[in-house]
Amino acid sequence: MRPESKLPFEIVEDPPAPKAVAVKVDEMKILAGTGPLKAFATVTIAEKVRIHGFRVIAQESKTPWVSPPQNEVRPKDGGKSKYFPVIEILDEKLKGQISQAVLQAWRTRTP
Repeated sequence: MRPESKLPFEIVEDPPAPKAVAVKVDEMKILAGTGPLKAFATVTIAEKVRIHGFRVIAQESKTPWVSPPQNEVRPKDGGKSKYFPVIEILDEKLKGQISQAVLQAWRTRTP
């Protein structure tokens, strides 16, 4: 005996896998000095959006990483500065692609 089917029903298909977005590093400004801030980068995403101000941070004994653009607010009383994001990249895959592209560009331009 066949089980009774209930109508109407929906066929739900898995969504297609997201495609990689084209990420291009347009500019890389290497900074001189011994501090952890090593470079600024300009990135174009999917040939539609250009974002200036990504930062390459390399601290002693830590893996280098990329920080998205941010604004610094210095308190009038001379206390510690606070930083606020200019953009937020919500897609983790895109965030990883940007970081990978920026770090690769930075590594090819530094000794």
